[in-house]
Amino acid sequence: PKSAAAAVQPLVIDGQRFHPRFVRENLLDERSWDASSRQRLVFGIPADIGGAVDGEELLAARAQAGNVAGAAEGPQGGGRLVRCRFDDGSAGPFAVPGGATAATTDIAAQPKQGWARAEDRDRFVEDLRAAALDFGSLEALCAEEHAVDRSTSAGRSPLQLLPAGEQAGLRRWIEGLQRFGIALVKNMPAAPGQLRRFAERLFGFVLQTHYGPEFVIKAVERPNNLAYSSLGLQLHTDLPFYQTAPPIQLFHCIEQARVGGENIFADGRGAAERLRAEDPDAFALLASRSVRFQDWTPAWELHAEQRTIDLGPDGEVTRVHFNERTRDSWHQWRATDDVDDMDAFYRALSRFEALLEDTHASLTVTLQPGEMSVIDNWRVLHSRGSFEGNRHLEGGYITWEQAHSLWRVLSSGRQ
Repeated sequence: PKSAAAAVQPLVIDGQRFHPRFVRENLLDERSWDASSRQRLVFGIPADIGGAVDGEELLAARAQAGNVAGAAEGPQGGGRLVRCRFDDGSAGPFAVPGGATAATTDIAAQPKQGWARAEDRDRFVEDLRAAALDFGSLEALCAEEHAVDRSTSAGRSPLQLLPAGEQAGLRRWIEGLQRFGIALVKNMPAAPGQLRRFAERLFGFVLQTHYGPEFVIKAVERPNNLAYSSLGLQLHTDLPFYQTAPPIQLFHCIEQARVGGENIFADGRGAAERLRAEDPDAFALLASRSVRFQDWTPAWELHAEQRTIDLGPDGEVTRVHFNERTRDSWHQWRATDDVDDMDAFYRALSRFEALLEDTHASLTVTLQPGEMSVIDNWRVLHSRGSFEGNRHLEGGYITWEQAHSLWRVLSSGRQ
């Protein structure tokens, strides 16, 4: 057999070396792609497939692909095309990648930013309110669009029928949520069921959990979760006892308490980066040791193990799991556990907890009836102050896939 080095005969296009299989699996010929789903039809392409560029004729625009015999529409971006052929008898145009691609310009690749300095936090909250998504206005516009002839818009999101300015505003709102992990919505009816209406109108559905499609946050006697009491709560992320915690959390205010009940948020990613800078050993320990979380009621019993700080392939903080109400050290204990190792863990956890509880690093936003907070549950921790009087909120979850998909659809210019 050929050596790996000898087996690869790259295709050189515009001075760039491409693996032949990469070019073949992205070839825009009718054998390779289904026209309606834009999914690949060809499988089992040999790793050592041979190919060649049929001359160096680069077509100036992607629109000319329709003039190339056998061309089909794949999911690739870009516009420059070059014809290639391969040992399996396939031939057709290849969209040459280069410059900015989805890997660098997509909403999911947009960098996360830290919050404002402590002395600028009030201004940061003001900016969040100024950038709040106006759901009332969006609802009115969507209602108007129901009168539009839908015969030419089958399969499209109704939001694509909104005026360009409204679509751009919705994209910016999603970008702010991606960037800071927190955003606000205003002008929602202060009534039950509106959180689900918001999620279904914009994102298609709410994410179901054991607490239902949405959950009511009111003080009750003998609550199965302290969220359903009038007590103040410690900062926490939600549902770390799920194998994958819900990505995005929504809190819709229907009635605010007479006294107290303020909403408090903290940037867990920012606190983790502070810990990395100030105590690298503690950071490394929390990024490597699994912690068990549990939630049980007469109706269910859930548990999962998570690292307090999850890291990506380049060492970046991707998720934070912190919920002292549901951390389950008793069931995680083993007779072989080393007391000194446990001491190091507890000291690291306490250090991180102190950074999270630093009031200079948190935001206080007292939601008013008709307002809703939307937070990245993998990054932002939330809590509330104790309260007196009636306080009624609804909570629920959506996914990053939903938010990112809507941004892409509104950014694609699809007609």
